[in-house]
Amino acid sequence: MDEVVGEASVVRCGGNAHDAEWWSIVGQLIERWQIIIPNDEKLIAQLTSRRKLYDSKGRERLESKADLAARGVESPDRADALIGAIMLGIGSDPYA
Repeated sequence: MDEVVGEASVVRCGGNAHDAEWWSIVGQLIERWQIIIPNDEKLIAQLTSRRKLYDSKGRERLESKADLAARGVESPDRADALIGAIMLGIGSDPYA
């Protein structure tokens, strides 16, 4: 969900239709070595522990954070931060 805070747009990762798409895109970028992530055990665990699900219409969804917690898995805060930073940076002007 996007919300406007002053002049900046804040994108919150969690619960929207773009989450699964963003996680998928970043996963593909990592698998193809198009981006290199830090060798951080916690980050890697978070990126690999969230299950991919499908709704009744066949759309890709991510396992909810509540379901992660029920499985004893911590919230993927580092993974969400990395994915948001990558996706918001794609197509942006690095010199702006």
